[in-house]
Amino acid sequence: MLLDSNKNLSVVNSDETNQKSKKYVRCKTDIKLLKRILMGMRYAHWNNSEIGSHLKFFRKPNIF
Repeated sequence: MLLDSNKNLSVVNSDETNQKSKKYVRCKTDIKLLKRILMGMRYAHWNNSEIGSHLKFFRKPNIF
């Protein structure tokens, strides 16, 4: 999914992201984990997933 500067959300594949934007952060995770995170803190917590290295981030440019 792509969230642009106008807060519009659209579905794109990762190759399109590279072409449409010079700056982006891409996050990769298991679809089951994403579902649980979106269901709420009772099922899974975003912070715990990040600490447990279940989320992979790809940044362009790679500046923190």
